[in-house]
Amino acid sequence: MWKLNLLTSSCYKIMFFLGCLDMSSVFVNSIMTGYFAIRGAVFCTNPLTLLSLGAFGCACWCASCFTCILLALNRCADLSESSFLKMIFDGNRVFFLLFLSLLYLLFIMFLTTPASFNSNYVSWFFNPMTGQESLSYVNVYHAVNNVIVAFTTTFLYFYLCLKLYFKTKKSTSKVGRFQKQIFIQSFLICLINVLAAYIYVYMQYFAPPKWLVIIGQIAWQLSAGFVCVIYLTVNRTIRRGVIDLLVPMKYVGRVHAKLAPTTRASDNRTHSDAHLT
Repeated sequence: MWKLNLLTSSCYKIMFFLGCLDMSSVFVNSIMTGYFAIRGAVFCTNPLTLLSLGAFGCACWCASCFTCILLALNRCADLSESSFLKMIFDGNRVFFLLFLSLLYLLFIMFLTTPASFNSNYVSWFFNPMTGQESLSYVNVYHAVNNVIVAFTTTFLYFYLCLKLYFKTKKSTSKVGRFQKQIFIQSFLICLINVLAAYIYVYMQYFAPPKWLVIIGQIAWQLSAGFVCVIYLTVNRTIRRGVIDLLVPMKYVGRVHAKLAPTTRASDNRTHSDAHLT
C-alpha cells in the first residue's frame, strides 16, 4: 500500500493500520502459540511471559476489532449520502480515529485482566486454571468488546449489502465495480473477526469442547494472518504491486499476463482509478 501510494484514501489508511495490528497479533496467536504448544507450557511454567504476551495479544485483538468497525463505517460513509459520515473520515480526521484505536489498545493491555496460554487446549484463557471456577478471572472488557464487534459488524455489513445492491443495481460503471471490490475486501476481513469474537466469548464463560476451542484459535489466527491473502486475491492493484516487488523485472510482464490478462488500455488506467481497486 505504501509503495503504491494508496494511502491517500482513508479506507487504505485504516487497512494499513489494521495490517500493523495484525502483524503484531500473528506474533502472539501463531508464532508464540506454536512455540508454547511444543513446549507444553501452562501458566505455572512461564507465568510472567505468558501473562505479558496474553495482555499484548488481547490488546491487539481488541484494537483490531475497533479498527474493523471503523473500516465498516468508512464503507458506509463511501456509499451513504450522509455528509456527517463523510466528514468523519475526511482528510486527517481519520488519524484521530486511529489514535483512539491505539489508546484502546493501551487500555486493554495495561488496565484489564490478561490472558494466559494453556497447551492442553492450544489456546489462550483468562482463567489460568482450566476447569476451576473462572469468575475471578473474567475480563469484562474483552467480552463486551467481542459482543459489540460481532453485532455491530454484522449490522453494518447487512446495511452495506442492501445499500450496495440498490446503489449499483443499475450501474455498470467502473466506479461501481471498484466499490464492490473494496466492499468485498472489507467484508471478508471483518467476517473472520466476527467468527473469532463469537467463539472466544463462549469459550471464556462456558466449558467448550476442544474442537470448538481449536476453531476459535484458528479463527483468531486467520483474522490476523489471512488479511494479506484477501488483499492479494481480491485487490488487483496490490497484487500487481507485490509482483513488481518480488518478481525479477524481465519476468514481470509474463506473470501479469498469466494472472490477469488485460488489454493495454486497461493496464494503462489512471492512477486515480487504480487506487480504488
